[in-house]
Amino acid sequence: MLETAGLDSTVLDAGIAAQQLQLVNAIVDEDRQYATRLTITRTDNENASESVISTVISWLMKKKVLSKEHCDSFREGTYSTPDGWNGTTELEQGKTALASKRNSGVPGCAVWAMELDEQDHRLIYGRWHTRIGIIGNADSCIVNIQLSRYIVRGFIGEAAPPIPSTPRIVKMLFSDEANVVRVGSTFLNDKPIYLTSETLTSKFIPDLTDPNRTLSLILITTDEESKLPVRNLKNLTKQLFGMADIYVLDWHDRALMNTYREAFLKNTPAYDYGMECSSLKIYCKPVDLTVPADNEMGMAYAKYLIDRYTRHGENRFINVLRQGICRASDRVAGDILSIADVRWLDGIDEAKRLSSRIKKLKQRVKGDSGGNETVDSLRDEISGLQKDIADWEEIASELETSNSEAAAKIDMLTRDAMRLENEKRAVERKLEMTELEQLNANALNGIRKALTVVPENLTQLLDLAKVLYSDRIVILPDAYRSAKKFDGILTEEWEILVAVATTLWDLCFKETVNDRLGSEFKKRTGYELARGESGTTCAMPNLMKLRKRMYKGNEIDISPHVKGRNIKAAFRLHFYIDRDEEKIVIGHAGEHMDTAGTPRR
Repeated sequence: MLETAGLDSTVLDAGIAAQQLQLVNAIVDEDRQYATRLTITRTDNENASESVISTVISWLMKKKVLSKEHCDSFREGTYSTPDGWNGTTELEQGKTALASKRNSGVPGCAVWAMELDEQDHRLIYGRWHTRIGIIGNADSCIVNIQLSRYIVRGFIGEAAPPIPSTPRIVKMLFSDEANVVRVGSTFLNDKPIYLTSETLTSKFIPDLTDPNRTLSLILITTDEESKLPVRNLKNLTKQLFGMADIYVLDWHDRALMNTYREAFLKNTPAYDYGMECSSLKIYCKPVDLTVPADNEMGMAYAKYLIDRYTRHGENRFINVLRQGICRASDRVAGDILSIADVRWLDGIDEAKRLSSRIKKLKQRVKGDSGGNETVDSLRDEISGLQKDIADWEEIASELETSNSEAAAKIDMLTRDAMRLENEKRAVERKLEMTELEQLNANALNGIRKALTVVPENLTQLLDLAKVLYSDRIVILPDAYRSAKKFDGILTEEWEILVAVATTLWDLCFKETVNDRLGSEFKKRTGYELARGESGTTCAMPNLMKLRKRMYKGNEIDISPHVKGRNIKAAFRLHFYIDRDEEKIVIGHAGEHMDTAGTPRR
């Protein structure tokens, strides 16, 4: 085949070696930090696609990674530095790479992409990779922008999280007054939208339920004192610009809350899409309020979760949101993002060209009149086609060999991995059985000891629950003190204790239905669960002090509580959720604690 293709074996070996080197040095383990898909139209007479390319060029010149003398070749899609770099391989530390590619296969249509790979100046072992792809015409274009980070080969250790930042090119495109910028059917907002009763129904609900929506929506609810669960809303909006529009709902606004509750009415499918106060929820996909929610409809973050993420700074929480939105975003068929996409289109164009040549050849053969000129022309055509076929066969052969070797290697490694996994599981099962036998023996002894006396009061019920569910609940001394003073219905008290140790524990640590905790608990147990006290009670420090306990050296709030159904003996079990230890901490078990309404009863 080498002779047929007219290729020198030394040159071919060098080419294969170069391809193998590219595979070895290919960028791996990219972590997407930002992604958006903009639709841009113009209000003036400028070409929309070329105008976006001009903005990209201005951005790169300001970054000082593209000089004025190379702007034309960059626009034409023939620029690369280092020479031959096409966006797929890693670079040496401190180096910067830039390349562009254009496809001219469709008249009047711009298909263009660029990639930039640069050092992360905050992390010596980190690199940033930017991809921008454009497809469109003079009237409008689709612009895909993606920013990712990867860690260079050879680094061993835990990589520091990146500092979130919206690419400046996105801000430049948005700030161009002649650009009309949308994501799907939604116009971008660079500021948070504070909802009113009117805008909730005229803006938020239509955007939320728009079946053509591709932009994520974030709804943030305040507490009853209008305090936000996030520390810096302005910075959050800035860092999620282009990825999500942010709405704020003030829980203290009674008129707004009435409209909100009507829109997300209890005992309807719409209720599942609602939220608790002082929380944040992402709606990545369009919502149908007439259909029950599923797991793909978004993630809710209660304030305690936000506080956990932001304990060492808000960047961690912003990164969680950005990466989650990136994972939820889908590539649209036909879109252009990278140089590889443009090269793929080039390959299709080349295949079409060869197909056209073969078609013409067949037509000429059918209509051959035997003339010498036609024969000579056919010979030239056949010679050219043979050369092309030989080249394609050579490439196909290399790919087939490479793929078969890789497949064999993968098959072997897969079998080894399965064998080792089975061995590991067998050892783990033996250890688990040994540990389980010991745990069962200890638990059985504890239960036997607890059941030497049949529980006759709430204190003894607490003792029994403490033994049965020691891995799930913690009972504080204050709970025992309150239990000694209470004389209620033992059956109800035991049902609530079991429900807290089983159903509530599952909802908190296995299912994490943060925004539907109260409704789910009542649905499964029949007992009402309150996430906190009323606004009037919360506003009275002397009453809130009654709901404070010391736990592991820190003061905790046990305002959340489960309510007994008996009116005369109003049993209340107040608790705190220990997310770190995955335990329910019981701080009060007894009579109804004083509230703002106590004097009126």
